[in-house]
Amino acid sequence: MDTTEITASRLYSPRQIGLAALIGSPVAACWCFSRNYRRLGNADAAQKWLIWGGGGSFVFIVLLCLIPGAQRLPHYIIPLAYSLALQEVAKRIQGDAVAQHISAGGRLASWWLVVGISLLFLIGVFGLLMVILYFVT
Repeated sequence: MDTTEITASRLYSPRQIGLAALIGSPVAACWCFSRNYRRLGNADAAQKWLIWGGGGSFVFIVLLCLIPGAQRLPHYIIPLAYSLALQEVAKRIQGDAVAQHISAGGRLASWWLVVGISLLFLIGVFGLLMVILYFVT
């Protein structure tokens, strides 16, 4: 991919990825990871983040349902924990690429876009859970 194309595209910062996870679940954060990889020219990594993000979130939800005592935790602890964890992962694996992108004249995606996309993922995940619960119960 041409350097001009890369700097013209907007990347998601680690903090934006953490916010996406907090609002829209880990699936939204993985979508942001995927978009960054795609915009940086790494389509294989982009696809892997989407697959592992969706599958990992499903496994995570199932495990939360099976772990005794998980329901007694304050409701904000688990989302806060995975949001901070995904933000740290983003810093470690994409932080340098995002910093280079910005220093080369590239820009970050809009925070409003992050919030909007995250809300869409939240609605989608909530809807999927409702459908699953409808058929299970």
